[in-house]
Amino acid sequence: MAQDFWMYTGQGNEVAEKITELAKAAGLDWTQTLSIMRFVADQKSDEYGELMDTAVREVIYNRCKFTTEFYV
Repeated sequence: MAQDFWMYTGQGNEVAEKITELAKAAGLDWTQTLSIMRFVADQKSDEYGELMDTAVREVIYNRCKFTTEFYV
């Protein structure tokens, strides 16, 4: 079961967790991770639009242990 990423559904939390795992495994930076989040949110806005909500972005940022500027 996916951890809580403040998404509206369990399926949304799973997608957020997969993005987090991908970012960590691939060594992505915050800008690259944010681009993936934005792409998914734009392509599937009905299901995953809240990926761009500040609360969700903060959880992913913190779980990836980024230290760069949050607002890019």
